[in-house]
Amino acid sequence: MNMKAVLAGTLLLSSSFNAVAAGYISDEFNTPGSQAVAIYTCAVTGTEKGFEPEAFDILRSAFQQRGANMKSRQAANLKADAYRWYESEQGHFDFESYWHSQCALVFDRMARALNA
Repeated sequence: MNMKAVLAGTLLLSSSFNAVAAGYISDEFNTPGSQAVAIYTCAVTGTEKGFEPEAFDILRSAFQQRGANMKSRQAANLKADAYRWYESEQGHFDFESYWHSQCALVFDRMARALNA
């Protein structure tokens, strides 16, 4: 399975998740329907809840394999915003359901594609 097809699966994520709110520093987190928001909120959920402790490493490797040219500052801003989102959602968001319904398959496919 190629990485482009795997990352295209994030379109499903972005169509069902919207994290736009005040206080985010990245353009992506201030843009409704951003694929980056979906994939980074999945990564922080997987990491922090223990569903996929290597989520950010998988994401970074997938971007590198795909030849994505993301600047380190942009990646850092996205990660910071994902953690900001995670903290703001404590106590009123079902992270487990989110991971299993929106994230697990995408990260499993990325990990398998990287190891192929």
